[in-house]
Amino acid sequence: MRYLSPDKIIINKPESLMVFKDVNIIPMDQEGIIKHQNVFIQNGVIKKILNAGEESIPREAIYINGSKGKYLIAGLADMHVHIVHSNDLLLFISKGITTVRNMGSFYAGKYHFHLRLKNKVNNQEVIGPQIYTAGSMLCGSTSMIPLICKQLKTKDDIRRVILKEKQAGYDFIKIHDGLSLAQYSDVLRIAHESGMDVAGHLPDEVTLNSALNLRQRSIEHLMGYINAFKDDWVIKKDEIDQYIRTTKEHDVWNCPTMISFQRIQSFKRSIEFEEEDELKLVPPLARWLWRYFTWKRDREGEKKGYKYPQKCLPYVKETIQKLYEANCNLLLGTDTHLPYIIPGFATHRELENLVSCGISPYQALKTATYNAAKFLNKLDEFGTVSEGKRADLILLDQNPLDNIHNMKTQLGVMVNGRWITQISIENILQEIRNHYRLSII
Repeated sequence: MRYLSPDKIIINKPESLMVFKDVNIIPMDQEGIIKHQNVFIQNGVIKKILNAGEESIPREAIYINGSKGKYLIAGLADMHVHIVHSNDLLLFISKGITTVRNMGSFYAGKYHFHLRLKNKVNNQEVIGPQIYTAGSMLCGSTSMIPLICKQLKTKDDIRRVILKEKQAGYDFIKIHDGLSLAQYSDVLRIAHESGMDVAGHLPDEVTLNSALNLRQRSIEHLMGYINAFKDDWVIKKDEIDQYIRTTKEHDVWNCPTMISFQRIQSFKRSIEFEEEDELKLVPPLARWLWRYFTWKRDREGEKKGYKYPQKCLPYVKETIQKLYEANCNLLLGTDTHLPYIIPGFATHRELENLVSCGISPYQALKTATYNAAKFLNKLDEFGTVSEGKRADLILLDQNPLDNIHNMKTQLGVMVNGRWITQISIENILQEIRNHYRLSII
């Protein structure tokens, strides 16, 4: 199974005029429903939106079957993924994820795997979400992942690597672990001078206060707020509200990836995840590696006295609640391909997680639509259902503002103006399942 070209599953050419007739729009730049709308799509863009019956529909227009009375929402963005396989693109699209922020991996460097993938999508050679990507994950000499990150030692290293990433065409810098505070400060200063944002982890020597003051663009996994391996807050409990206020004042974004805390489990507990049907959409080799990684982490964790990150979920939920109540900037992310976190499927689980934190369905959906576009400075391109935006859309049978689980009533997905029916999506997923019955990769 490799890439899927557009002519395999698309029922229309991008230049065709398509119409969602008499549909209910969930605009995402305001809460609520705009009923009885005709939405015209052409050349990958929402051409115009009119009240149903306001204007006759051109004879040459292609109708989206079954759209009357249904719900149309902007495609979702998963803002923390690690793309490792070409099939990931199909899994994202199958669940309505039309934009991803790829947080770097060992495929970067001289191979530029993600840049090549991004270009294939942009050139409409393959079906997939819009990709915004970092290159190599940057780390220091004491990194936990020295084999799959780019280690920085001197200030010259930092400047050379950042300029090389920028020249290659990467969208931002991903920082991981093992850096001193001085190195971390140099990374942010040089990146900002080069016009690049920095996102990622907080190295052990870097406090949350330092990250906020130095304007790290986004903080992943609530690092600096909580300690995932010690089951508590990093900062004193009576100081958390002060740090939340500082987060708001400095306009720093958080991508909590609550699902990653749920899925980093003991080996015994993780076996239950292997019973989930979506695991059949993952290469058998990956499942074996996940099993081994979980077993190995169990043994090492016992020696170091680590608790499982799942045990700190109450702190995760409380921190998300506090960030939300303070109107801080939140993004939806999943940390796909961490073990048992499946592209696309995990995004829907994370929406449900956010709602479980007391966030309304609308505000949860906003983290994966409007907020994502705002974060990327692309609100003029996507994130809402409005004229002139890229036609990345999901058609739903039921209203997700009533119940976030209604996101599972998907009837089809539009990707850059190309319509994929739910029947086609199910056929794609079955093809992937069949492939992995016969192949380990």
